[in-house]
Amino acid sequence: MLSYFILLIVLTVFFGFVEKQDQSGTFWTAFLLMIFYVLLTVFEQSLMAATLIAAALSVAAVYGFILIGYHFFPSNIFFRLIHDFDRYFMNWLHKIIMGFLHVIAFFVKPAVKIQKHFNNKRYQVLANALQKERWQRVTEIINQAKPDQRALLISFLEDEDFKPAHYEKWLEQEPENALPYILYGNAMVTEAWEVRGDSTADTIPISRFEEFWKRLAVAQNAFYHAISLDESDPEPFNSLITVTMGLSQEQDVLWEYFVQMIKRDRDHYFGYQSMLTALTPKWGGSQKEMFDFARTIVKHLPEGHVLYGLIPTVHIEQWLYYSMSDDDLAHERYFHVEENMTEINRAFEAYTKGIERPDEIGYYVLNMFAFCFYQQGDLNKTRELLKVIGKQATEYPWSYCGEPFLSHVDTSYAYSKVCKDVGGV
Repeated sequence: MLSYFILLIVLTVFFGFVEKQDQSGTFWTAFLLMIFYVLLTVFEQSLMAATLIAAALSVAAVYGFILIGYHFFPSNIFFRLIHDFDRYFMNWLHKIIMGFLHVIAFFVKPAVKIQKHFNNKRYQVLANALQKERWQRVTEIINQAKPDQRALLISFLEDEDFKPAHYEKWLEQEPENALPYILYGNAMVTEAWEVRGDSTADTIPISRFEEFWKRLAVAQNAFYHAISLDESDPEPFNSLITVTMGLSQEQDVLWEYFVQMIKRDRDHYFGYQSMLTALTPKWGGSQKEMFDFARTIVKHLPEGHVLYGLIPTVHIEQWLYYSMSDDDLAHERYFHVEENMTEINRAFEAYTKGIERPDEIGYYVLNMFAFCFYQQGDLNKTRELLKVIGKQATEYPWSYCGEPFLSHVDTSYAYSKVCKDVGGV
């Protein structure tokens, strides 16, 4: 019994040791168990001796692998597969679980189904025209819209299933039109993030990162080309902020794109949100940088301006960062800290005083505030906001509610639970 207990300790310590070497703990622990089994059965070693010898041989194998793989065959597919074994294994396991959840979701429907794209009629006409490859009609719908509506329509298209290949047909027919280059680039960015996945960097295989960067570079070139065709459009610069963030480029580049964007559209809601995301600690920024940015922007805003939404957003990002950095106490208490909620309430009052009824971008802002009040436990204020929001809920931030488990398939399940918690809407 003692020998098996020692084996368990050795396996646990060995797994931790391998992970610290930035190698596959799953693969090498399985390797240790295989050596242990061979020593125990073929060479008839004692349990204790088999454990110690297998551990010693496995440590030597790990260091040998690092030496040979990194110094002699850094691009060899065999070495890379072993290095990323646990990442591939976890991704495979994730796909199985998600498939199972989709089956359940087919039979169990959410109480409140979020309306995709706010049930925007103009967007439905746009998506239909794009599907039928009526390029001139697509250009008319987007370019004749007001700046905020134009930005909204383009952001909606990023959530659709139009692949880069669909836009390539348009590029062939209208190579002097800047719009298809923007939409092609956005579709390529979406595809790049699908390749990368939404996991943390340490769980993503190297091969996926390489493909991720490759597609972002293609998107970047498309945006550059769009700018060369139409220097007045803010959209390429907004998209380039996301590309720069994914490529981990210098912050000076980020700021240059941001400045160029606001020169063309001072109130571009999605561009400000993109810049705020790029300044978060998880993307190489810092707590100070993202808070300074949000507070500086809202400092002189008139009442009712949608950019007051930067304040709840920056607090949500800080709340999420505490969760990512395993600071559970700070994460749990965050929306109960008086200083945090005072700032959020002040921004909420400034925004709501200046509006009678929110427009579609305003719904993004109200969802941010409602989420903060819900996390605080202020169910009355949350309920009043949800009555205004109704089915116009947004994926972010409700997808971070974390339950029920079907919310991983559709945020409507998480939103339905929130509505139930506040006493119905």
